[in-house]
Amino acid sequence: MGKLYMFAYTILCLLLYGLPLGSMNDSAPNKKWQLVDNFEFNYDSSTSFRNDPDWSIDDEPENLCVGENIFQYSCHRMRNVAIQNGHLVIRADVNQWRGSSRFLFNSGKVASLKSWQYGKFVMRAMLPAGKLLRAVFLLKPRHMKYAGSWVDNGQMNGLVYAQQADSIITGIHYNMSHGQSYLGRLMKTKHNLTDSYHLYTVEWNNHTIRWYFDDMLVFENEVGKPFDQPFYFILQLGVGGPEFDTRHLTVTANDSSQWINPRFVIDYVKVYQDASTLTQHSSSTNCKCKLSTILLFLLLAIFLFL
Repeated sequence: MGKLYMFAYTILCLLLYGLPLGSMNDSAPNKKWQLVDNFEFNYDSSTSFRNDPDWSIDDEPENLCVGENIFQYSCHRMRNVAIQNGHLVIRADVNQWRGSSRFLFNSGKVASLKSWQYGKFVMRAMLPAGKLLRAVFLLKPRHMKYAGSWVDNGQMNGLVYAQQADSIITGIHYNMSHGQSYLGRLMKTKHNLTDSYHLYTVEWNNHTIRWYFDDMLVFENEVGKPFDQPFYFILQLGVGGPEFDTRHLTVTANDSSQWINPRFVIDYVKVYQDASTLTQHSSSTNCKCKLSTILLFLLLAIFLFL
């Protein structure tokens, strides 16, 4: 009788706790995006950011400076990256120790150490104002999956701002079937982007990439390969670049006198992923755990009854 009682008790526990009868969250509203990483840069000083496990700061030595090698005139320096009042600030200044006429200025570049495959990537930022200043928010592959150059592995330009007044440039780099390797759009926003914060967003899934400005759709492109691998963030401020005709323009250190605000100020960077995908993964994990629980209770019931 005692064993029969224990068997009945075990079966009751199995029914109550072991069977996958559904999640308590099933009745919750289905939200498209779920926040997975939130970088708000709330540090006391730049020193703590330099030790941040999620970001790296490019720091080029004077004699090995190459910058971005795209007709730019600035080196990446750690001292040009700082945390100020809860913002990530990347600034440009004159290179007092320049050994080459090419690198007249210093600027900054940071990269996320994390990478993600698909999601919604949001940056809230205020852009720099001044001659030849170029701010970018890019997504690049962590490890190149495909043979060849970086173009064979793709790049998403969430934002390129090269002093085009109230306009922004968004685009994508990869080798297309008809020989083209870049596709993008310049959009007039009707806002002063250098004295207020705005949202710059990339939404990316396994077949489409969309770009948004303040939640307004700017550009959309259907893609597959090579955008089927993890990508990471790059935030960079440079002086010069392909949007400027610097090959036919004399650049001097005095150009910095025309910088109204040589700072790229990032309020936050946030990464979201498809909630349904995350839920499916979570449900799969929960089912495996519940199956293990069921087997354990069954074995216990058999042992007690025998």
